[in-house]
Formats: sequence, structure tokens, C-alpha cells
Amino acid sequence: SVAPVVGVFECGNHDKVLGYALAQVLSAWYRNCDDAEVIVPTGLDLDDGTYTAYQFHDVAIFGHHGHTKKGAELTRIFACLFPEMWGACRHRACFTGHYHHARQFGDFGGMEILQTRSPSRKTDYEQRLGFTDDAQTLEGFVFRQGQGLAHHIRAMMG
Repeated sequence: SVAPVVGVFECGNHDKVLGYALAQVLSAWYRNCDDAEVIVPTGLDLDDGTYTAYQFHDVAIFGHHGHTKKGAELTRIFACLFPEMWGACRHRACFTGHYHHARQFGDFGGMEILQTRSPSRKTDYEQRLGFTDDAQTLEGFVFRQGQGLAHHIRAMMG
């Protein structure tokens, strides 16, 4: 009810097929909504993940799961893969995931790297490796024309 919503599927290194199926279902579910869009990239590389891009006025929003590429490397990749968008936008953000615990990134060569937390419950994997310091959350990000990232909203789960 506040603004158009865009969801972009990012292929990770766990549950690749199930995640892709969920993205397809969401895309079909919202196909007739004027204010919601679900983007499912084609030609997925399930080993390296996907590199996604979405332009909102002067804001470029990029995404990669984060399991194969990090920080400054992502800046170079997105500048090369999407040069027109990179050059046309004053504000750039890249969303990654992958990590099973809290991590902070920052600005790398003109692009802010944002790592989102997982809303899923801890599994034996996280317990074994000690990745128990991260709270389960759902996160939302609001971008504004001329401003870039304006709000980061985090809701605690459970």
C-alpha cells in the first residue's frame, strides 16, 4: 500500500531447485498485480548463482547470493555486466545473503553491499559451526529517487 514491490529471485547454494520453483509460483501468483513484480532470471548458472539488476530511476539495485563472489569483486562484476545501468545511476546497492551469521559490509567502489539475514530457523549446520548469534529476521528496504537507500526495516521473527 506504500509503494510498488519488486521481488528478485537470487539463486543460492542451498535448495536451488526449490527456491527457483518458489520464485516461479510467486511470479505466477502476482502476475495480474499492477504494483507487484517478481523477477525470475533465465539462464541460471546454479553453480555460480545469478547476477541480477533492477533500475529504479537513478537507483541501481543489484543482487548475488554471495557464495562465490564478495565485496569489491562484486563491484567490478556489476559494472561490467550492466555498464549502461551502472553509468546512468547515482545510487547503487547490491544485496547478498549466504552467511549464516551477522556480517556487515559497506561501500565498495561506489556500490553499497548489503547482506540480508535469514528468516529461517537454525539447523544442525548452524549449531555445529556456531552460527547462532544471528536473529531470525524479515527485512525490507525502501529506495527513493534521488536518495538511494532511504529506509531499512527489520522485523524480528519468533
